[in-house]
Amino acid sequence: MGSVGAPPSEWPRSPELEKRWGPARSFGPDERIHRKPGIGYRDPKDPGRYVDIVWEDPSQPKEIHDFDGKRASDGKLTLMGRSVDFYGSGNEEPEISTQPIELTSPSGRKEWYSFQFSSKEHLDGRNLPAFVW
Repeated sequence: MGSVGAPPSEWPRSPELEKRWGPARSFGPDERIHRKPGIGYRDPKDPGRYVDIVWEDPSQPKEIHDFDGKRASDGKLTLMGRSVDFYGSGNEEPEISTQPIELTSPSGRKEWYSFQFSSKEHLDGRNLPAFVW
């Protein structure tokens, strides 16, 4: 159930979150429900506020569908200059997640990522932190 190949050595990062919450922490596939490697920012004052960046399987990034079988989308947001659909994804705690998005690192490596946001100010797809390489 894990990703194929090696996770990237370069990850999108958010200087804004690093300033407010500290550096992102890497997590392995067994640490998250989606069983994929990634990095995550956590608010040290409120662990329920987080932003995760998950590496998707490059050979088959998995789109999320709703109960009717349609591609899940509650709206669009822009990350790193790219428009991507997002959907409400939290069970116990509300969060939004993006559909997989292909990004190209400065070294030219193309990878698929999804982003998860749990902070209340992010739940409508607005006020998102900026991401850079």
